[in-house]
Amino acid sequence: MTGSRRRPGTVVVAVALLLLAMPQAAWATSTSQPGPALVSPTSGQTLDFGRQLVLEVRPVDGATGYLWGFFQNGKAVWENYANEHVLSGTTYTIAPGSAAHEAIKPGALQIWIRGLVGGQWTDATIVDVTLVAGTGRARPCPNITFYGLRGSGEPAYAGEENMGSLAFDTFGQFVQRANYAGVHVIPDGVTDYTAVPVGDWFHEDLVDELVVNKELSSVKLGAASLEAKVAASTAADPAMCYVFVGYSQGAWVIGEYLASRGGRSLVASGRIAGVVAYADPLFDPSYAETIGDKFLGIARALKLTGVGNSPYVPKNLKGKMRSYCLKNDIVCNFNPPYSSIGPHLDYRYSTSHLPMSDTGASFLGELILGLP
Repeated sequence: MTGSRRRPGTVVVAVALLLLAMPQAAWATSTSQPGPALVSPTSGQTLDFGRQLVLEVRPVDGATGYLWGFFQNGKAVWENYANEHVLSGTTYTIAPGSAAHEAIKPGALQIWIRGLVGGQWTDATIVDVTLVAGTGRARPCPNITFYGLRGSGEPAYAGEENMGSLAFDTFGQFVQRANYAGVHVIPDGVTDYTAVPVGDWFHEDLVDELVVNKELSSVKLGAASLEAKVAASTAADPAMCYVFVGYSQGAWVIGEYLASRGGRSLVASGRIAGVVAYADPLFDPSYAETIGDKFLGIARALKLTGVGNSPYVPKNLKGKMRSYCLKNDIVCNFNPPYSSIGPHLDYRYSTSHLPMSDTGASFLGELILGLP
């Protein structure tokens, strides 16, 4: 490679890294283009730090991204590029429980925003605000995309928003609560995800993928498709919040996605409002967020997963996730010969308990909306 040829994006990364290496005073260096015009907050405003903060500037012509920096006591405490490794859009959200929220403390806060235009930074727009510790429940996200992921062999019916029956039942009960709370919920499934059945004599199935082909093509495809959907949604609305609900193989897909680079970035952003997993093959009973027996899920027990050493419940999802496993379900409590496939089919219809969708929807309603 010659010195005159660079990979696309190299200039953006180099400029951002150079800026990060400079002292705070370098942010004040003037350029030929004014900084972004601020929409909110206004300078001198006092903000409730117990609630979600949505910061916004007007678009700068030709800008391909925005650098958001936060300073307290003369020191940089958080920056989107340094800490999340991405530039953001015209809106930047700091949600309670996010990594940004943990790094920033109540008190005086100075916010710097620059636009990147043609490889050059605009001047910085600077606003001084005061954060006060909130005492009440955080305001629910005004807009939520609800992703439901099907279990093994479940068809993608348009009437169920391509989610599968159990995830769609959970959505239906959650959206009733959301409508009451004035929160807009967008339903979505992942149609590119094949959700292959566990066993099928005539077609590709999960046993063939794992035992014969030694790969997880259905799960990997689902995780990649989910990542692409979330990325497109976030690009369209950077303040969008997300709920993920998956059953069986669908829960596995969600786990693989959350362990990916894109998933980790979304977790760190604090924009995941809640996660519910039913009969998860990645089940790990060592976490407080799990409801079930003490055994690992089959994919984790047999090491048939790509999540590696990633935690089952990431730090920023603690308290925001529930994983349910019925007793003796071999998929999420792998304990042969005492577990079997029977309980795995009992999550939606049961003679011994209410459908699990009731439990999952109640958890999400209380967590996100403050409604039981």
